[in-house]
Amino acid sequence: MGVIGYYLRTQKLVKKPYIPVGFSQSEVVLTMVNLLDARRTLSVEDYYYVKKLFDEFESREEIIMLNQQEFLKLGDEIRAHFDLVAPYYKFCGNKGFSQALQAIDKYKNPYRAIAKKILAKDDFFSEAWMVLHGSFIKQFDFDE
Repeated sequence: MGVIGYYLRTQKLVKKPYIPVGFSQSEVVLTMVNLLDARRTLSVEDYYYVKKLFDEFESREEIIMLNQQEFLKLGDEIRAHFDLVAPYYKFCGNKGFSQALQAIDKYKNPYRAIAKKILAKDDFFSEAWMVLHGSFIKQFDFDE
């Protein structure tokens, strides 16, 4: 589905937050990640991993029925995956987002160092990755 269809479905969630609407992880990621910004602002290594993660999500086209709360949670989880690889504010497409996230970015670097070791083995979504991702989400409060 296209951008207009995606927009219309998000509007359904706004109007009726408890009624599930179908989305794929692929289309959610397409609205959350600006690869042009990533290429422009990230190191070659960080961009490589962001692009690999993007490609992994882009292949996930199965439609998932989500209510508003589940949709927002999915967005937070996806954002955390990308922020675990590289500073998300640098490629989210929202310049205003950067000020709030820059302040705590240095505390995320130890997690990113571990993440890069996992990703160097192409272990996206492995058990080790998911444990690190869960810890990262709890530490940096992605559900708010």
